[in-house]
Amino acid sequence: MTDTIKAPELMTKDEARAEAKRLAAEINEHNRRYYTEDRPVIGDAEYDRLMQRLLKIEARFPALVTPDSPTQRVGAAPSREFKTITHSTPMLSLANAFSEKDLRDFDRRVKKNLRESRSIIVAENLEKLYGKKGGKTRRTRLLSSIKKAETTSLEEWSKILPDDEKEPAFYSEVKERLASELSFDLDKAIEHVLESNNEIEYVVEPKMDGSAIELVYEDGELVTAATRGDGTTGEDVTANIKTIKTIPHKLESSKTPIPPRLTIRGEVFI
Repeated sequence: MTDTIKAPELMTKDEARAEAKRLAAEINEHNRRYYTEDRPVIGDAEYDRLMQRLLKIEARFPALVTPDSPTQRVGAAPSREFKTITHSTPMLSLANAFSEKDLRDFDRRVKKNLRESRSIIVAENLEKLYGKKGGKTRRTRLLSSIKKAETTSLEEWSKILPDDEKEPAFYSEVKERLASELSFDLDKAIEHVLESNNEIEYVVEPKMDGSAIELVYEDGELVTAATRGDGTTGEDVTANIKTIKTIPHKLESSKTPIPPRLTIRGEVFI
């Protein structure tokens, strides 16, 4: 393959199908060498180029996406030599950014997801206080109202009806009940969302070529450590991880309370 290969938008479906099949086979072979044999034969940049090519073809021809495509899974199945651990949420790989536009798109997605996450949290808390009524349709209307309140002004909160559509519940009442029954300040939470629409700080670190690991702490104690595996199930490497001096077996905190269950994902490298 060279940089002069035909762009996906110029390919016929038969051409796309043939190249997608070839790319999938090549990428799967590299995955086997990397994850199963630990003997890669190409570098990360070349691997990323192959994967991006396949992603673009599948985006242009969605019907070519198959369940066993390497774009639909992460890594490889866990080794039979280890016990397995099922991740509480899928453990996916990092996406790539090759241009300034890619970075700006990433920033926009982060802000959008943060706003949506806050809306869902507030909706769940309001439902906890006022009860769930109206099912999925009611939840959709409630989320829409919350998103509008978050992106306009605090006054919009007076228009949210957490209980009965015919009996308006004013923001002051919502605020008072949340303050007395929940663990966060609604004013500060909403102000944070409004302020963070344009300003988000990022921590940038080199991407080390190691092994993705998930650590699970319960009441501050390290209970399990697992590899990424196929993204859903990983290898139980708790005993191995406990030999690494920089990974604490017990979390200590004098200021911030430690959550009952804390999941940390990162990269282990030499």
